[in-house]
Amino acid sequence: ILLQQAVQQQQAQQQPLPQAAQQGPPADQQDGAGKGVISLLQEFVQCSRQFHAPQHRAILQWNYDNRMADFTTLEFRGTVAFLLDGVPHHVAGAWHPSKKIAQRDAAERA
Repeated sequence: ILLQQAVQQQQAQQQPLPQAAQQGPPADQQDGAGKGVISLLQEFVQCSRQFHAPQHRAILQWNYDNRMADFTTLEFRGTVAFLLDGVPHHVAGAWHPSKKIAQRDAAERA
């Protein structure tokens, strides 16, 4: 998480914030509610683990499947795998037009 926070801080320093973002998050997104679903899942897995994860291994492991929905549309399905209290879990999302949306969907379902 520290590395992720450092990268986010570095990116924030490099890019000026839009006017809406400079005013702070809305009241319904304060106290952690404004965090993305992927980072919330990662924090949950890291905080609830009783077993030590192997070093140099990602907490959340992502895999993507793709298919042609029709002749011109490529779709992606994200799958996330993680250890929760020593028990392996795998969650697959639905098919979506982008990998990022597919990743968020899988994290929401987890």
